[in-house]
Amino acid sequence: LIPVSMMVTNWFVEKRGIAMSVTMAGIGLGGTIFSPIVTNLLQNYGWRHTYLIMAGIILVVALPVTSMYDLNGSYTLAWMLLLVLTAVTLFSWVGSCIVAKRYMASDVELKQAQ
Repeated sequence: LIPVSMMVTNWFVEKRGIAMSVTMAGIGLGGTIFSPIVTNLLQNYGWRHTYLIMAGIILVVALPVTSMYDLNGSYTLAWMLLLVLTAVTLFSWVGSCIVAKRYMASDVELKQAQ
């Protein structure tokens, strides 16, 4: 969480508290939503296809967000949402890596047993 809070602190001067709140809420929500999705994708498609599918999901969600304006005509809202989506992606990848290592360890053990 330290890199995420440092990015928010460096990017936002005004309304830093709101940006941090949205970011932290997005991390929790992203973990709740993406963890079962990533687990299911890993079980059904493998880790390589899971990375591609997750990249596609984030791309489809992130592209419209980057073109959003807030009420002042600036990209502040878009940057905040993009930051949240980036954090969600990061945590999804970390979760995918942890789950993939669990499966890879069992494969290595099976090969050693043979």
